[in-house]
Parts: sequence; C-alpha cells; structure tokens
Amino acid sequence: MTTACQLEQIQIEDWSPEFVTPLINTRITIADLIPEEGSTQYDQHGFISLSVKDDSVYVLTPELLISVPDQIAVQEEFLFDDLPINDFVQDTIFNLEALLVSAVDNDPAIATLVEQFGIEIPFPDQQEIPGFLFQQLPNLITSVDFQLDEFISASFISGQIEVEITNNLPLSVEVFNVTLSSGFGSIGEFQTSNLLPNETSLSIIDLIDLEVDNNLSVEILDFEIENIASDYVTITPETGFGISFSITNINVNSINMAFNNLELDSDTTFFDFNLDNGEEIHNLLLSNGVINYSIESSLIAPITAQISIPSGFINNQPFSSNEIIQLNGSIVDGSIDISGLDVDLTTDLDQPYNRVPFIFEIIINSTDPVTLTTSDYANINFSFSNLSLDYLEGNFANYDIDLGGDTVDVDLGLFDNFDSGLVLDNPTFSISFQNSFGLEANVIGELVCFAQNDNNAVGFDIDETINSPELLGGAPFESSWNLSSDLLDEMIALPPERIEYSAIASILDQGELNYITSDSRFLLGVEINCPLSLSAANISLHDTIVLTQLDYDITQIDRLILHYNLINGFPLGTEFNLVLHDSISTTNLDTISFTGINTLDNVIEPALVDSDGELIEPVLNSGFLALTNSEITNFLNSNKIIVDISLSTSNSDNQDQYVKIYSHYSCDLKLGVETKINIE
Repeated sequence: MTTACQLEQIQIEDWSPEFVTPLINTRITIADLIPEEGSTQYDQHGFISLSVKDDSVYVLTPELLISVPDQIAVQEEFLFDDLPINDFVQDTIFNLEALLVSAVDNDPAIATLVEQFGIEIPFPDQQEIPGFLFQQLPNLITSVDFQLDEFISASFISGQIEVEITNNLPLSVEVFNVTLSSGFGSIGEFQTSNLLPNETSLSIIDLIDLEVDNNLSVEILDFEIENIASDYVTITPETGFGISFSITNINVNSINMAFNNLELDSDTTFFDFNLDNGEEIHNLLLSNGVINYSIESSLIAPITAQISIPSGFINNQPFSSNEIIQLNGSIVDGSIDISGLDVDLTTDLDQPYNRVPFIFEIIINSTDPVTLTTSDYANINFSFSNLSLDYLEGNFANYDIDLGGDTVDVDLGLFDNFDSGLVLDNPTFSISFQNSFGLEANVIGELVCFAQNDNNAVGFDIDETINSPELLGGAPFESSWNLSSDLLDEMIALPPERIEYSAIASILDQGELNYITSDSRFLLGVEINCPLSLSAANISLHDTIVLTQLDYDITQIDRLILHYNLINGFPLGTEFNLVLHDSISTTNLDTISFTGINTLDNVIEPALVDSDGELIEPVLNSGFLALTNSEITNFLNSNKIIVDISLSTSNSDNQDQYVKIYSHYSCDLKLGVETKINIE
C-alpha cells in the first residue's frame, strides 16, 4: 500500500474517467407559470380564471350630456348723450300777507298805512282794503334770489327756461318786466302785460350755448298794477303774486348736480344658453352659480344696480338684488351669488326654452354733486358663470350622444401566451348598462377584438334600449347585453390582444320632459369571465432556473449527456425546451429540446384526467440527450436555464375533452449530467 502515497507512480495514461453529476431537481407549478395577478385569479381550490370586471369603462356625467356654457354675457354701453336730465322747477310765491308782515317791521310808512286803514294781520278769511294801496306792492318786491334744488351748474347745448307768472291779486298786472341772471352772467329778459286776476302768463328763454349756475337772480325792471284809486277790493290769505321757473328739454355739455335716483341705464333682456345639439331646457335649479358684473366708467359716483330674474326664485322668494357700487373712474368688478336659483326658462313666447329673463337698472343716487360731461361713459357687462346644476328639466329627444370610441381598458395579458385556437368551457362576455338620467335611449355600437399584431379580428354589434329610472331619485335602471356563445368562441379563439369599442346613444321621445340631477350618471361596463377549462389550446409559458456553473475545461470533455426524468402533472401535452442563457451578455446561447423515451416527438404526454377534466395522476417521462460539441460549449458558458414550457391539447386522445387548470398542478424536472473527461 506504500505505492498509494507515491503519486508520481500512479498511471493515468489512457484513463478517461466518467462522472455523473445531478444538475437540476426542481418542481415547476402552474402558479409559477401563471401567477395570480391582474385579471388572472385563483378560486379557493386554485382553479384559474381570467376574470375582468369594469363597471365604468365609459361614464356619462351631466356635464358631458348638457354642455351649459360657463359664461353667458350681456353688455350695455352708455354715453352721457343718452342720459335723460329731469326738469328743474322752482316756484316762488310773493304772498301779500307775508310781504306786509316784513314791511311793517322794516318800513314805518307801510306800518302807518296798515294801521290807518285797519288792515288785519294775520289776514282773516277775507277783508276789504282801498285799491290804491296796491300801488305800494312794486316797492315791496324789487329783486328775487333763489336756487334750484340739487342743481349746481350746467353748460347747455340746448334747453329752455320757462317762466310762468300767476296773478293772484284782485287787480290786473299791467306791466311786469324782469331780467334773469346767474353767477355766470345774464340769462335773458321776459315780460308780460295786462295780466288779469287769476290768469297765468308763460315766457320762454332759450339756453342754447349758455352756462348757468345755481345762483339765480330775478331783477324787476318795471312792475305796474291797475290803479282803481279809493275803490275797495277784497283780499284773502292767498292774495299774492307767483313766479315759477322750469328748466326743460335739457341737453348739456356738462352738468354738476346731486342726482336723486336718476336712471343711468336699464334693460329687460334674456340670457340665451345657445345649446349646440338642439336641447331644450325648461327649468333648472343651480347648486352653484354667480352673476358677475363689470362696469368700466369715467364717472366717480355711487350707483345702485338693481338686478332681478322675474322667473327665478331662491328659497321660494323672487330673486332680486340691489348692489351699491362706487364708481371710481376705472373698472369696478363684483359678483352676486345665485346658488340655489330655481328658474323657469320658458317665459319668452318666441322661444319658450333655454332663455333666462334678466332685468337690470343702473341708478345714480348721490347727495353730493357729481359732474357729468358728454365724454363720460359707462360700459356695463353682466355674465352668468360657475354654473353647477342640481336639477334640470327639458326635452332632449332626438339628440345623439357620442359615447366615444376607445380601447377597452381590460387586462387580457394571459391571452398573449396563447396561440390561435383557444377553446374554453363556458366563458362569458357581457356589457352592462346603468342609467340614472331621466331619459331613455337606444344604444347602437360595435366592439372589435383584435389578435396580436392585428393579424385577425372579430367584431360584433350592440343594439340595446336603455330605460330611465322608475322614480326621480329612485334606483338606476340596469341591464346587460351578453355576447352569444358562437361569437364568444370566435373572440377567444383569436385570442384577443385588445378590444376597441364605439357607440352612440340616441335619446328617445318619451312624450314627457326629461330630467337630469347632479348625481345622474350613465355607466357602460364590461365583464369577462374565462375559466381555464380548455379543450383546445396552445399556450407558451416560461420559468427561469439559475444554473450552478460546471467548472470543466471544455477541451478535456469527450462527451456530455443530459439524463432527465419528467414527472408531468400538467393535464396538457407538455413540450419542454431548455434555453441556455448568459445573463452577462444577456443572450440566449442555445435551445435544447427534450424527447421522452415514450414519445415520438418532443411533446411529453399529459397527466391523466377524469371525465370532468380533473387530474387523476401524473405521467413519468424519461430520456437522455447527447449534446454536440457546440451544445456542450454553450451549456458550459451559460449561467441560467430558462425552462420554456408549451402546453397543448393537440396530442389529446379526446379532442372534445375539457381539462381544468389549477394553480397547484406541477411538473417535476430532474436533470443530471453524465460527462466523460480526457485528463491526459
């Protein structure tokens, strides 16, 4: 045995040892190949289904059905030329009793006459006095200064002063000549003659191109009264002489005055929704909304905007609003909340729908003087905005709603692993409809299923009548449309990579008004349920095994044989391919196919199943593969093995047999390497 330790004496010439090394001992389950994710679902027993449900593939909201404009506007432009200036009127009464009271206190001569002729002051209902005493009246009235209420000054384009003289004396006024002036100078003269008792005389002074302020003065140039000597006349407390001044037909370049509730502008108009698709709104209730106003004006003055909607109510009260606005010579903006406004849009007899009646009045109301000129202006804008509907009632019959066209967003990823010819046991495909709008519609559309790369397609039509809820606020109407089994078989056999849809809903005339609430919705949904109970299918699935690299010198290998046992628990014919992969270069170096000793091709026999498609027992398949030199090189240079598994019913003895796929079904792969190495 001493030679056993003398290594240099060991003879290895012509010695080519053989090694058998276990390489892979793994179990691959259906769960590894078809994980439970996305639309792939397992039931409590592990039975696999492709199940997709989306109740809102398309959602129609009130905003999409009725596009109520967010901005509805009306505009008015006001120029000062348009401003109506009210007449100014000033009445002055020269009462004889009042004149005598003042004269008695200030003129001894008059006091003596009053006492001498026994004139009673205050006047009784009537008394007799000598007529010649009226010759003293002109001495008691020499001039009159007065002001017109609220008027400060004006530069007239046109206009006139009307002077009305009323004789309430018991004698005739034979001559009455006066001049009228203001702080800017003379205005003009007027006169009257032979004015009998209880008569009135009217004189007019033209104001064209004149400037007049409020410091008005009347100077009496000549005042003669009928002289009846000592004859007595009757006087009363009303005896006197009246002068009335009126400025009328006013048109000015500028005016300075205090305005008391003067209307600047007003209008009665309609806001028209101008809907594009023929919808007719009869009544609406707003959950939110505002009336915006914007006034651009050269004026600096307080105004009141009186706004009303005659057919509108908030909290059962007619809607109106008075807005106090201070104009600042620029732009003033503001808004009025109309949330909760319930308005009737049928009051326009010419178009009894879609029109909101609107009244506004702009009033200047200032206790302080305001100057207006012909260059002054005001641009007034009103608009409805931020309108949100709580309830709407109208007629939408014969209106078509485009339900859009798009790819149905469902996960059909598992179908990507199937070749054409997939046949499933009792799959279902349905389109669901849910409607809470107060209208009925006929939905006509098309669904098209496309195979991978659009190589093939199957299409089918939809024609469904959608009813309205039975009661306002009640349960939505619900219905479903199911694809016929023959069309469904065609669709699954593609199998589909994507589904595209297009549809139009035509609103039907129900003979009554339609309604919409803020919660109204129309939902189009899709439900697909495909249990993996197969009678015809070719499915490619993959798993990855990390290979423990064999450290051999390739030049020393005489041969390399792969021995394997496959315990196939899959109920489908199974084709195994080993893809030799180098993760460093990220390339597939080679593909090695297995052929069992009990098969004529590389499809491993399926496990045995019963008449219900349930697994009875797995099937053992064994064999070996002698690798070529190039395969050996690729085998030793790979660091991963990708197990490429194709399941197929093509070799089934009963082509009508359905087999069920469970997540726990498995296949055991045991792989060993037999290597002969030349170590010379």
